[in-house]
Amino acid sequence: MAAIKLAWAGSTAAAPGGLLSACANARAGFEGLFDPDAAAAEAAARRYGARWPFPSLAEMLREVEPDLVIVADHLDRRADLIRQCLRARASVLCVGAPAAKPAAVTRLAQTAARADRTVMIACGWRLSPAGVQARGLVEAGRIGEPLAVECSLVRPALAGLPAEAGLPVDRDLLLEAFDTASWLVGRPRAVYATSPADGMLAAVLGLGGRASATVWVHRAGETNATAGRLVVRGAEGRRLLIVDGCRLEARNAQALLAEYAPRLGAGAEPVVETGVQGTIDEAVAAAARRRQPVGRVEDLLPAVAAVDAAARSLRNHRPASVADPRR
Repeated sequence: MAAIKLAWAGSTAAAPGGLLSACANARAGFEGLFDPDAAAAEAAARRYGARWPFPSLAEMLREVEPDLVIVADHLDRRADLIRQCLRARASVLCVGAPAAKPAAVTRLAQTAARADRTVMIACGWRLSPAGVQARGLVEAGRIGEPLAVECSLVRPALAGLPAEAGLPVDRDLLLEAFDTASWLVGRPRAVYATSPADGMLAAVLGLGGRASATVWVHRAGETNATAGRLVVRGAEGRRLLIVDGCRLEARNAQALLAEYAPRLGAGAEPVVETGVQGTIDEAVAAAARRRQPVGRVEDLLPAVAAVDAAARSLRNHRPASVADPRR
């Protein structure tokens, strides 16, 4: 089988840490890089080993004929970039929400189905070693019935990507937190969100069964460090903890059930431990039809709808339904 041809579409300045490095280390040929800033495209191509830089997406799609395109740009531009890629018969890995509204996300999924291609969402927590082990512990019942999820995320504000009007934090930051809670425990049913300070959002989500989630996200300054903490609490004092997406500890009261310590060192290991390399490699495998994709756009619809509900809750100062946008 011929090697998968990988390409990048969007602002390289908006790329989360490690993502372009993961493209360079992917099990695919990094054949094209589109950035509307021609100088930035050439600089990124040289740095990360993309074969050809392009200032035009249409030209890149025509010349490279990629099998998989990583789309990373401002929220308002992503859906159009994705549609162009699908029309060119390329699958897509989108960095962040592909659109703001669940209906628009559904239409993109339908467009992908008609093109017989896949739209995936980059979700490193699902593919980090700690995240995979955490999901296994929850599914195996090692912490009992999950009763509460606590998720806190801090991310630096990316240059050129301001927070969306009506939300104090980036929509993608909320998507990451809400998706992590729903992926581990259950689909969100209702959201109550508040903004205790500029650049901060706190939310309570009702999940499936008796579980609830408390989410705190902070859009930090560009130079602030990235941080994350996830706690899943079960009955009888059982607790699962993930710190920074890469260190796991599960306890039954004082007894240690399981732990995972990251192996951070030289080379590409940080992007492996935080799930970035796994996200790229899974997308490449899905584009090659070697396995079912992880993090399909359809799978993230509950989290997309929960983010939309959080925006309504902030605006109306009351809980909002995830399933019914009128409530």
